[in-house]
This record gives sequence, structure tokens and C-alpha cells, in this order.
Amino acid sequence: AVPRVLWDDAGGVRRRPRSLGEPGDLREARRTLAASLHGAVTVRLVVLEMGTANLFSLASALRYLGVPFVVTADPTAVADATHLILPGVGAFDAAAQQLEAQGLVAAIREHAVGRRGPLLGVCLGMQLLFEGSEEGARPGLGLLPGTLSRLHSDGRHRVPHVGFSPVSGFRQTGLFSGFNKGASFYFTHSYALAGDVPGANVAHCA
Repeated sequence: AVPRVLWDDAGGVRRRPRSLGEPGDLREARRTLAASLHGAVTVRLVVLEMGTANLFSLASALRYLGVPFVVTADPTAVADATHLILPGVGAFDAAAQQLEAQGLVAAIREHAVGRRGPLLGVCLGMQLLFEGSEEGARPGLGLLPGTLSRLHSDGRHRVPHVGFSPVSGFRQTGLFSGFNKGASFYFTHSYALAGDVPGANVAHCA
């Protein structure tokens, strides 16, 4: 079957400013993004279509930021990408199996390790970057050390963890540029990386 490809060129589209979450943070995010891309080589952002992702929310965020992107499951498109986003909603094993079936595992590893290209994992996509998860038996991509563990309710925290929670410990650079220390981020998950893993942790949510 021919992989589905959806081009979405956001250039030149007019938008009315909207208030989403923390407006100041969003404005700063747009300025940071524009500054990072100014004078850079042509950006080819690929969002991986795995059949397990809620692409609507991610596509809406990219459109709001004015970022052109392509949604595809074609490994050759990954090979040509300068930036890669791995989304995901659902079960760990189903997503890992889908990556293997579409021939994307080697392409993702080559992008991240061989070319050291930027790779952003969102939700389940972030979990797939690790070696595995208690949720399933299949291996993850193994790009980061560690295994995801199921969260446990302690009376103060419910599982699944859903809603805005403060995040700490991050440096105000890169993806966290423009965010104040202790800023709140939205979560909806039942699995997480347990403890500190050298080279993997960039922030904490208590």
C-alpha cells in the first residue's frame, strides 16, 4: 500500500490571535520558533503517521505556530526530514508493532543517531523513544535508556494522571524557552519514566 501523505503548508495563512492556555507563553513560543528558524537551512518537518495518533491536536498546534509540515508513514520522507515528530495515542505494543510494519524503526534511528536530527516524541511517541514499557512486551526504539512504569495512586494523585500540573527542574532553553520555572503543562497518561535516568531527564513533575 502507498503510504498516506498529507502536505500542510502553513505559510501565508492568516490567523486571528487566540487565547489558549497561557497567552504569554504562546507568544514567546512563536517568537522563539521564528528566531530559531531565521537564516537556517530549509526546514522539512515530518510528523509520523502511525495509525495510532491523534494528529488533529498536533496539526492544529503546528498551524497555530505557522509551521509547514508533512504527515506521512514513508521512510524515504523521514530520510529527507530535518526535523521529526513522533506522536502517539494508545497502547505501547500496538504502536511499536506499527513502526516495525511500516519500516520506520531504522529510519527513525538513522535520523536521531546517524544524523543527530531533532526528534520530538509526544505522549506515547515519547514513551516509544525508550527501551520498553511495563504496558507491553515489545521493545521500544531504544534511543534513550530506561523502561516506562505504570503510575500508582497514592491517595493524593489519581491514575490516569489527567490535567495541568507544574513542572520543575528544566533549563529555560530549547523547547522550554519562554516558560517560567514551575510552569504548568497538560498531562494525560498512566505510564511514566520512574526516577532519574542519566541523559534522559530534562524536567520533573511531582
